[in-house]
Amino acid sequence: MKYSTFRIVRLTVIIGICLTLLIIVFSAIPEKKQIVSDNSRQIQQSIAAKSSDDIFTSIDSKIINLQKMSVEKNIDKTGKNYKYYKKYADFIVDMRCDFSKGFSYWNRIKVDLDKDKNYDEKWTFSENGKIRKAVSSNDDELYDIEYELVNNTWIRR
Repeated sequence: MKYSTFRIVRLTVIIGICLTLLIIVFSAIPEKKQIVSDNSRQIQQSIAAKSSDDIFTSIDSKIINLQKMSVEKNIDKTGKNYKYYKKYADFIVDMRCDFSKGFSYWNRIKVDLDKDKNYDEKWTFSENGKIRKAVSSNDDELYDIEYELVNNTWIRR
């Protein structure tokens, strides 16, 4: 075999090996990205689940501040409770003071977080300072999860 023919064969083999390596490398990279993408999605979902379960949010803080408002003298037609209904940018709040039961502060609050006219949370404020929140997980006003606020952390009951 002449040197020029050997050089062409050698060059073809080298180019073939390089192309094969490039194909292998580029076909493996999307799989790694997919695995990383799947892992990051699972991490984000677990963080979201964790934050929705027990972290005291800014909306929670707003609701507690609303509860501290003085009870207005807008008594309902039955003469049993005071009511306060207000739409905010983040949520809708419906506050009640059971005046006929001896309460002089807002003791019940319902919150509609997605503004679909179904209340997502039902808050109860006790005289001893306990704050409880019942959550409707299916957004159907059937409250199947209950939390109690302890040191700015929601504890599931």
